[in-house]
Order: sequence, then structure tokens, then C-alpha cells
Amino acid sequence: MVKSIVIAASFFQATVAIDYLGGWIEPAHQQCVDICKNSKATPGCFGPADDACHKKLQRPGDYDYLMLDQIYQPQFCRDLLNGVDSTITHQNVNKYPNVKSELMIHGLWPDYINGYPGCCNVTDTIINQPFDASKFSTKYPDLFKEMTDEWVDPSIGNSTEQLCQGYNHEFQKHGICYGAFNSDFDLAAKQYFKAVLDVNTRLKSKAQQIAKWATASATPTTTIADIAALYPKNINILCSTVSGEKPNRLVSVRTCFDKSPPLKDNCNADDTL
Repeated sequence: MVKSIVIAASFFQATVAIDYLGGWIEPAHQQCVDICKNSKATPGCFGPADDACHKKLQRPGDYDYLMLDQIYQPQFCRDLLNGVDSTITHQNVNKYPNVKSELMIHGLWPDYINGYPGCCNVTDTIINQPFDASKFSTKYPDLFKEMTDEWVDPSIGNSTEQLCQGYNHEFQKHGICYGAFNSDFDLAAKQYFKAVLDVNTRLKSKAQQIAKWATASATPTTTIADIAALYPKNINILCSTVSGEKPNRLVSVRTCFDKSPPLKDNCNADDTL
């Protein structure tokens, strides 16, 4: 049976999501909220108690593969309208503009074979903390410009808000697990963000084809098989059933990479195709 999914465009409406702790510390607006302050010290594991995942210390660079999550912008915004946040990172947001019918970067996540790390500490004494968002754009202007061009969350008002609400969230939760330079969190953030953009560039032609399909007609529809055929290896395609439409709507494409590319053969089996 051919499984069809809708890749529809967006509309201008008000959105609601969860009241997630994040963004800038107010009123100074000089430092990001530490989202990992109360995080657990153990990884999330799917396997039995004797699985290697349970013995992980959640340290930088100690992971098995990387997963890039790309979210289809229009459906992401529609789901927010229904109070469903697939990223689990958004506060209540204002009306969003008409967004491009294309995939956007969510994040690049270090993963274990049977689980995942999060909010890694560098060592027992160098604890996870935000990068210096107040200086990042002037310290690394070229990188910041590329990030604001290629890594945009339509529900976040501007690039200044994106620094803490979006980029720091991904860095603290996933980026330090990717790699660290002792207590130099700005350098670790630079390394991680460059890696995210590099992986995104490798998949640019695939995302462009999905965008073409999305604008091909008033009611664009494609199949899971057509999307999967764009990629040289197996991927995960996640669909939204929030509004009860049939066929379901595309919400996310997940692609996996070994520590050193090429693409990993398959994403984690616990993700849904």
C-alpha cells in the first residue's frame, strides 16, 4: 500500500505551546536561562538494565552516531496551534508569519545505539552551562550570519531571541555532548553550530526537492517512498496526526550520520517511520 502524506502550506494564525523554561534571563537580557540546571545525570536508555547505555557518563564526544532532525515548517506551526510542540522547547508565541514550505533545522543530536545523552557535563567539576549569547554574534559574525540564514525558527521573533530560545537550547542539551573545550563554552558552541550547518548543507538538495513538491499544487501530496528515495540511506519520516487529517501531514525528516560521515545506514529503530 502506498502511504501518502500532505506537504501543505501555512496560514497566518495565533499559536500556543507549552510554557517552556528558556530564553534570556530578564530583565537584563545579557545571559541565557540555564536549561540544564536541574537535568538528570543519567542518559535516556531504551534497552534492558544491562545495556551499555546505562553505564554512560554523558561526556562530550562519547556517542555512537549523530541524528539531524529537520522539521517541516508549516506543519510545525499548525501543530503549535493545537498546543502540540514536537520540539518541546517553545514558550507561548505570537502570531507567526506565512512561512516557507520547506524543512528547517531543529538540531543535530548525539545518540547512543539504545538511547541518548542530554545536558552533558564536561567533567565532574566543569558543569554544563550556556554559551555567552550576549557576545556570540560579534565574536563569530560570519558564523552567526550563516546561522540566521540557514537555521531559522519561524515561531521565534528575531535572531536576538533565537540566540537563547533556540540556539542555546540545542547547544546545552546536545552540543556539549557533541564536543567541548574544557570550560570554553563559546568555542564548543562554535564547533557544534558549524557541525550542524555542515550536515544541513550535505542534505540541501533533498530539502529543496521537498520544497518544490510542496509548492507544486494547491493541495500538494507526496508519498513516504518518494521522500525516502531522495536519500542514499534509510531515514526516519515522522508524520503529524494532531488534526486528524487523512492522509497524515509531514512534520519531520531525521537523517543519521556516523561520527565521521558518510551517512549512517539507519536511524534508531525506536523512531517511527
